[in-house]
Amino acid sequence: MGFQEDKRHMLACLRQGRVVHEGRSLQGTKNLLSSGEVSETEALRILEAVRGQQAQQGVHHYEPEQPIWIMRPEVGGVRWYLKLYLSGENLVCLSFHRAEEQK
Repeated sequence: MGFQEDKRHMLACLRQGRVVHEGRSLQGTKNLLSSGEVSETEALRILEAVRGQQAQQGVHHYEPEQPIWIMRPEVGGVRWYLKLYLSGENLVCLSFHRAEEQK
């Protein structure tokens, strides 16, 4: 699947509450959707704003056969970093946070 088709599936998962958060260290700061700091409504708005040139496909660190999407949209003057993938009927969220400043 290409990005646009995967994005449609990811948005549908968010709308239907089919989101799984993959556990990791720094979960509270690296996955603001999981912590509740970002609502599902806000997450939808951010994901809807992602354009193809702001997304690239990568592989999961622990499951190299699992493709993931890394997205870096800017919404309302805020840059975001999203790392998501589809697994069965669910959207799996690895990262959903504001992009760190480049130093």
